[in-house]
Amino acid sequence: MTQTELINAIIGANAPLSIAEIVKMELEAWRRSPRRTAMLDGQRYYEAENDILTRKRKAIGKDGRLMEVDNVANNRIAHAFMQELVDQKTQYLLGKAFSIKSDNDAFVKAIYEVLGDDESLRHLLKRAAKDAINKGIAWLHVYYDTAGAFKVKRMDPEEMIPLWADNEHTVLNGMIRVYPVEVWEAKTRKIIHKVELWTDDGVQRWVEKDGALTEDPDLPSGAHMTTGDGKPFNWQKLPFVALKYNDEERPLLHKVKTLVDEYDRTVSDDANMLEDQPNKVFVLTNYDGADLGEFRRNMALYRAVKVTDNGGVDTLDTTPDVTASNQHLERIRRDIYAFGRGVDTRNERLTGATSGQALKFEYAQLDLDCNGLETNLQVAFQELLWFVKAHLANTGKGSFENATAQIICNRDIIINEESAISMCANSMGILSEETVLANHPWVDDPQEELKRLKAQKKEAVKQFGAAYGDQDDGDEE
Repeated sequence: MTQTELINAIIGANAPLSIAEIVKMELEAWRRSPRRTAMLDGQRYYEAENDILTRKRKAIGKDGRLMEVDNVANNRIAHAFMQELVDQKTQYLLGKAFSIKSDNDAFVKAIYEVLGDDESLRHLLKRAAKDAINKGIAWLHVYYDTAGAFKVKRMDPEEMIPLWADNEHTVLNGMIRVYPVEVWEAKTRKIIHKVELWTDDGVQRWVEKDGALTEDPDLPSGAHMTTGDGKPFNWQKLPFVALKYNDEERPLLHKVKTLVDEYDRTVSDDANMLEDQPNKVFVLTNYDGADLGEFRRNMALYRAVKVTDNGGVDTLDTTPDVTASNQHLERIRRDIYAFGRGVDTRNERLTGATSGQALKFEYAQLDLDCNGLETNLQVAFQELLWFVKAHLANTGKGSFENATAQIICNRDIIINEESAISMCANSMGILSEETVLANHPWVDDPQEELKRLKAQKKEAVKQFGAAYGDQDDGDEE
């Protein structure tokens, strides 16, 4: 969609607003939006910067209202549940090497030549998947570097404002990007924000200053990019690929935030209670002192206290009972992993000689969540392939318009090795050797293992022939 068409789609043909004013309005709305706040919260909780870290201790004051107090313990203990859940999902789905499957071997080779080797492509997709889980949606940007090489990089989702053409969020009308840049003015370092509007007919760039957008003096507006020979170039569609965590584009934190906050609060309150509440309470009779503050000081410094006639000091045992609190924490922990669709590695059922069927049951929720993420990963990969095909055609490296390919993920599940090896051995002669090797826990690359087996058999035949005078080298098919 061109800039003119975009203006008409957003505000109508007769509205007296410039494109810069429209972008500024969209930018202000985005900064106030719950969706952007959820993205920032998701990243915070992934880094264990939970809300508990800013909590203040309060108590009822003389007027019966809550007031902040600073003379009591204020433990603020944050738990990195989000990091564990997010890393579980990305490692489970993309932790092991994946493969690209296609009926056209030349197309697979071309894909790797354009996007990079297995490791670099997997690293890119893992970072995008982590963004999607933490923030609801991830963005990849296709571009050419200064040397004219095809590149793909991830973008920070909170910097991207998609202008969707449909309610299902499948087609982009435009994309607004706002990102911070560090600059020096005289001897002062400042952070300014640059703003871009991507449409079908190019990119318009501004600098946000004093609440207004002015033309960027460093990066002029123009085409989507320039080719290696310096010519302006526009893609036929916007060079951004979305990877969604779910159809609603909701981050994982949305499901578990209240549970994580409750766990943090309970643990922190327990720590405060243990710190504030002494094992004994002193009961004073005829205390010969000015106030209780002096009594506490004398006990701390001298381990003694003065009393008058018939006076004394007795104690009451106040050792706290945290049984109910521990039961509450255990229930909250189970709910975090249940609604976060993860695997609690502290679960006793995962220890010892757990059967393969039991392990599959424990991984069922994680597997279900990753099924949805993998489906969206396939959609994003197909969008990325559109740009790969266009690049190959534009550079004369081959036409693969009708070629298809998909990613095959090799999920990283904990297994009972003894049971898996036994099943592989029992399957020999029933299933193909390649299938058996693909499911063997000690085999990472079935094709490479097949080559080794073939070489091993060939060497065995050669040695047998040498021993019995047979010169057959084992190459006969």
